[in-house]
Amino acid sequence: MPPKPPTRPPPPTHFLCIPLITSSSRPQLTASISAFKQDVCSPNSFALPGDAVRPVGTLHLTLGVFSFPNVIVRGTGGSGGEEEVTNPGKERLEKAKEVLRGLKLREIWADSRKATVLVPGSTTQEGEDAKGKGREGEVKGTGSENKGEEREEITITLKGLHSIQPPAKAAVLYAPPMDDLGLLQRFCEGVRDKFRQSAETEEESPLMGDDGGRPLLLHATIVNTIYVKGKARGNGRGKGRGRERLTFDARGILDRYQDQVWMEDVKLESVAICKMGAKKILDEKGEETGDEAYEVEAEVESSSNGSSTMTPLEKRNNTTHRDRLGKPTTTPTSSPPNKSTTRTNLPASSTFTSSLSPPKRQPRSSSVASSRLPLAPPPRAALSGASSPAPDSERERDRSRPTLHPNPNPSNHRAVSPAPQTQPPSTVATTSSLQQHDARLTHLEQQLSSLMDNNPSPPEPSSVSYWQTRCLSLEKKLSRSQDDCELLKSEIDAKDEEIDKIRAAWQVSRSENQRREEEIQELRTQIRGLKEFVSNSGSTRLGGGELPTSDEVFGEGMARLGNGLQNWVLVNFRRSKIDLSKADEATITELGRLVPMYEELASTSKIHLLQSLVSRLLVELVFDSYLVGLPSEEARQLQQTEALLASYAAPLEAINQWRSLTLTILRKDSNEKLQTETPSVTNTIVTRVNGLLDAITTTRSSDARDQGLKALVSSAVDLSRLLAVQKAVFNVHMPEILPHQRIMFDAETMEDIGGEDEDSLIDREICCVTFPGIIKRGDESGGHLQYRNVISKTRVLCTPE
Repeated sequence: MPPKPPTRPPPPTHFLCIPLITSSSRPQLTASISAFKQDVCSPNSFALPGDAVRPVGTLHLTLGVFSFPNVIVRGTGGSGGEEEVTNPGKERLEKAKEVLRGLKLREIWADSRKATVLVPGSTTQEGEDAKGKGREGEVKGTGSENKGEEREEITITLKGLHSIQPPAKAAVLYAPPMDDLGLLQRFCEGVRDKFRQSAETEEESPLMGDDGGRPLLLHATIVNTIYVKGKARGNGRGKGRGRERLTFDARGILDRYQDQVWMEDVKLESVAICKMGAKKILDEKGEETGDEAYEVEAEVESSSNGSSTMTPLEKRNNTTHRDRLGKPTTTPTSSPPNKSTTRTNLPASSTFTSSLSPPKRQPRSSSVASSRLPLAPPPRAALSGASSPAPDSERERDRSRPTLHPNPNPSNHRAVSPAPQTQPPSTVATTSSLQQHDARLTHLEQQLSSLMDNNPSPPEPSSVSYWQTRCLSLEKKLSRSQDDCELLKSEIDAKDEEIDKIRAAWQVSRSENQRREEEIQELRTQIRGLKEFVSNSGSTRLGGGELPTSDEVFGEGMARLGNGLQNWVLVNFRRSKIDLSKADEATITELGRLVPMYEELASTSKIHLLQSLVSRLLVELVFDSYLVGLPSEEARQLQQTEALLASYAAPLEAINQWRSLTLTILRKDSNEKLQTETPSVTNTIVTRVNGLLDAITTTRSSDARDQGLKALVSSAVDLSRLLAVQKAVFNVHMPEILPHQRIMFDAETMEDIGGEDEDSLIDREICCVTFPGIIKRGDESGGHLQYRNVISKTRVLCTPE
């Protein structure tokens, strides 16, 4: 037996994520995403489809995906052989909720912080960079105004824009969270690992796979072309499988938004399990708001330390919950009011923060806190003792000094940077209350004040040397940065000068091109005049007669006549219907003679059938005449005379010159007589056309319709007389299509009115001829009849493939 093909893994149904929509983030994200969408979707900018930009309510950081298919499994179990119904997907979902309920997020965050070790005093470049990042990306703390328990906060900042694919062929653009020290990365990996290690036995599979060993990429999707409606997509999930996915060149967008701050210092409020597939948000009237959101299956607050998970139903019954748009709303309860918090302004790079700090006080760190700061000079001395509380003015004076911290163990002591923005980290004993913390700080401040007053000895040389070296290093970096800025400014000035020169050169080139265009137009006019002069001079040497008319005149005249006929049919018969059942036998016979394929065209191509009918009558009654307006008997005699001359083996060139001279004399000297006969010919054609069209259509003739047709017939008569007096032989060509014959498309003499490419019309059969063409034989003198030139192509309609 052949081996069974490997089974495909079930598609993901849920995902673990950090929601980014909170009360503080929604205004920031709404403003930034709206401005971004207005910019990149503008036709004058990058012209991205609007559906490619993700709605604000869907923004999140994905930590992993689950597969919980809702499949009912039936089997026989139990002692009585009763049918047992199970749903493994639902059971695994409930287990994932239990794991989420048991998460201790504060402990995971504390473990992530402990994994970050920065050693002060490193002399390598990497150490310098680490120290810089440690200071720049230092953790932020929030303190409570009330005397409540200590708590930690994690804040997130989204900055920049990157592409999953190569930027030249991008499909997904995302905003990464700023995480200089990797704290958030380790925190998210720690949360994800709880689900990967959820298997209790070897036979049981974990709730979340290892994702092929790929590292976790924290990202908030801003643009994804898989959501563009009506565009082909391929190699993607869900719809559009097997088709090419929409891609675009994102290099300009990435350059423009590389420093974009989408949201800043937003508190991480929860970790959630959501269901795949965003749902549209409806307002109170049931109408779409334009935003979308994912359905939350379970959610745990960031302050959780193993507490129960809140499902959407529990969340609605709780004090604080999210409304349908993701905005937090508060229900009054008997709980105390929220504690106000103070946020210290740190550099933008310090993104994910956690700390404790006393209210309204710049902290002087205790021995426990100071041992965890990233930069520390050698200790000055161990401090001990106690004193009375220092007054507020003395405290303010002490804050302006470099602060030294007592520590009974000098080997673990590290000093704090005097920068006022530095705060102690969040790893101070979390079990002590805020009152105890304040009392401890007050005690340490009293000790420090007493020691500074009683023992104002200078700092140890090692400390002074350390800070001097540190300052010199920073001054060198500042000097290099200033030099780089000056260099960039000079480069910008040089580029501006180059741009000004290019613009001036472009203006000169534009003026020069305009002048040359005028010269070319003048030369064309001169060439046209020279051609007419040469043609007129040649006609004198060729024995007189009508001056030869250029082929462009005939081509333009035939095109105007064809377009006029098409417009006349559309205006008068656009709403008309063809009904062959009411036509008499004579009409059907005449219709079959003029357009043999009328039955097929009547049901599929009404306009083309009527154009073909009128064109065939114009060819028979106008263009095939020897000279329109000349009586038929006289025209027959002239044709016999021309044939008699040809029978005496006279040169064809001489015969064509004789015909041209004779018809020119008749046209000029008998012009009044010919003009008298023209209305008769015109009325005859109009009568025959009306008789046929009134019999097979639901539209009746009118004066306006007749006047339009008479103008077309008059133009055809003038063009026919002009063709007849030329020395070259002009043939008005209109192939006849018969049911038992196949006429193939000829690109040399035909043009398709269906708008298809000529390459695709090779070996295609034509079903209708809507307007004739003109083929010229010979030159202006009537000789060289072997020369053949297509002046105007026949308009045809090809059969569909």
